[in-house]
Amino acid sequence: DRPGCFRTKFLVSEAPVCEACTPGSFADIAGLLECRKCAAGSFSVKVAAESDTCENCPMNSYSAVSGSSNCTSCPSDGLTQSTGSTSEVQCVPKCEIGFGLDVGSSTCVVCAAGTFSDVADASSCQLCPADTYSTTIEATTSTSCLPCTSSISPAGSSQESDCICNAGYGRYHTH
Repeated sequence: DRPGCFRTKFLVSEAPVCEACTPGSFADIAGLLECRKCAAGSFSVKVAAESDTCENCPMNSYSAVSGSSNCTSCPSDGLTQSTGSTSEVQCVPKCEIGFGLDVGSSTCVVCAAGTFSDVADASSCQLCPADTYSTTIEATTSTSCLPCTSSISPAGSSQESDCICNAGYGRYHTH
């Protein structure tokens, strides 16, 4: 029979020597032979943790291995879409205004007509609101979305002809 260790420590080999769990690990049960490791995508800085003190890696960082005491920042101002990232592959580029992230290819693309991007980040281009349209490519502000006059349109309309006349209104063409 080997004597057990109190929580936060673990047995070292066959000798009844207990050592504190290192950052990135914890012992929530007395008598463990090994400390439990934080999962990939998380970390802990606490020494001799008696409970799972692992936290998700913050936005714009990742941890590819279990048992981490810190997370690695994304390279080249890269951004992540959520906390708890487990791979550098989850880091996407920071797109400039007028560009949005194409999630499928993880590349920045020009905002098409009917959309705009007014912040430099890793989000997609935003649709112009309903009842507006924009013919501008690479629009950097919502003011590029022009109101439909006496008419309505779906969000993301890219031309004035997308505006449908309200009841009581019609389009007249002059010759």
